[in-house]
Amino acid sequence: MNQISGLLFFLSIIFISLEIKVKEETDIAMKPFRAAREEAEKQKEVKEAGLPKPAKDAPEKASNKKKNNKAKSGGGKEGDFRVGLWGQLRSEIIEKEKAQKLEARNDPYSLDYLTKIGNFEVIARYMFAQNHLSGGCYILLGSPIENLEEAKQAARLKVGDPCPSWVKLDFSYYEDLACQVLNSAAVADNFFYEMYISMASQMGPPKATALEELENAISRKEKIESVLANERILTYTWETARSTVNFYFACLDSRPYFRLEYLSNKELMRGN
Repeated sequence: MNQISGLLFFLSIIFISLEIKVKEETDIAMKPFRAAREEAEKQKEVKEAGLPKPAKDAPEKASNKKKNNKAKSGGGKEGDFRVGLWGQLRSEIIEKEKAQKLEARNDPYSLDYLTKIGNFEVIARYMFAQNHLSGGCYILLGSPIENLEEAKQAARLKVGDPCPSWVKLDFSYYEDLACQVLNSAAVADNFFYEMYISMASQMGPPKATALEELENAISRKEKIESVLANERILTYTWETARSTVNFYFACLDSRPYFRLEYLSNKELMRGN
């Protein structure tokens, strides 16, 4: 609140109200990531407590088994990305996905839809190789960072990789979908922290990072400043039995960019 201490009283009220609104909307958007993190932490606590497990030969009740099957999608399996399983045809995804289809990007390698995470609109993209589902991602585009010069002056490091061309393409297609609240270094920092912690709580430390040995040597603040000031991109990678998961944080033309990407381990596709 120090930044507005010298303003007239009524202007202070406007700024305070805006700050509260930004915080509330950011908290809503981060709620799914926090919930996932909390659930992962609870499961870890249960495991460490060594609570007794049901006998292996205990029969599962038919009613419970039926409910469990109903909770799964796509032929008895959970979706690899939203409603899709790796290898499914493009036509099957079109038939099953109920979100609003976006037409700005029209190519045979992807399908874009508009959905929400918390209170914010994000792009959900299905990616295809030879007409079969091979990846998917959620994309959140930010608005121009206010007081970017401050971040540039504060940045003492230039870490991460150069911002790739596909970030520019996404902004060119969907500039009108940019999140108006995601317009400051502080909010970008909050998004980065909550999304990263959520993934790490569920899947453990990343298998690979763009910074490699520098990852633990520099602070989160220094990473955020470097990305915003120098148009860089940070990448964090996890592996599961079926998928490679990438979390990207980038900045282009002073606008932050977040992407959470799932790729089939059989068909790794980048830059779609």
